Amino acid sequence: MSPTDPQAQNPYAPPTSDAGMSSGPSSSWTRPPAGDLDAALRGELRLRLGDIFREAWAALSGNKLYLNLTIWASLLASTAISIGGLALVLAAEGQNFIQMIQSGQQQPAPTSPLLALIWTLFSTLPGAAFSLVMWGLALRRIEAGPRGPWAAAALHALPRLLALRLIETSPSLLALVPVRPELTMMQTLFVGALSTAVWVALVWTTPLVIDRGMGIFDAATTSMRLVPRTILPLIGLGIVWTLVYFLSSLACFIGFIWTLPWIILTLGAAWRQLAGLQGGVGVASGGAG
Repeated sequence: MSPTDPQAQNPYAPPTSDAGMSSGPSSSWTRPPAGDLDAALRGELRLRLGDIFREAWAALSGNKLYLNLTIWASLLASTAISIGGLALVLAAEGQNFIQMIQSGQQQPAPTSPLLALIWTLFSTLPGAAFSLVMWGLALRRIEAGPRGPWAAAALHALPRLLALRLIETSPSLLALVPVRPELTMMQTLFVGALSTAVWVALVWTTPLVIDRGMGIFDAATTSMRLVPRTILPLIGLGIVWTLVYFLSSLACFIGFIWTLPWIILTLGAAWRQLAGLQGGVGVASGGAG
């Protein structure tokens, strides 16, 4: 079936009202056809924020409890691992993490350059695992039809994602280089700008690894080719996410019950509309190394 055929990629094509997005019978929305990675790399596809938001909202219907439990459990687990790792690193140089928190005098951080390097490298592990869970959850929930082998794909993808997160973290290592006091602010700005540039360049690596089974180099170079063709939608997503996050923080954060899963699902919707889904088959079967 042709990827441009909406029925081929959209077996249910739910109207907006059926997805709980509108009470009016005249308002309807058809799920956009799946994208194509090769066409996206040639610049022949354009992401539409409205379609991404609607598809994510349709996928959210009936799944809020499961999505919230998974997201918050993953977030708590990754936070606990990060705090535990930091406490161990601080203990190795004779500092007490709890006492430092209670005193409120400084942000807990190792002072030894070697331990600071170890902590920086270790901190990528929970981040990579959380990114894996969020992307995997988004792709699985956005997928229509038979479920792909996402669990096997996740297990195969974790080492590659960890390596990619280490690459993303590498600019922060420059902050460990000692500089004169008057250059500290300049060093901070430079490291921040470089870290942001690297993160943006590698923003599509996670779905490329999970869904397509690409190796580290292929995922990184493909993402860098995709980013210039999707930079405006990415900026738009970032602005909307920030606004939604701010509004959801009002009223004792109750809004996150709906908005946090929706934000996660926009990742899967954006990827499906950009490149289509292969259900993690590439990773589970060995994929590209």
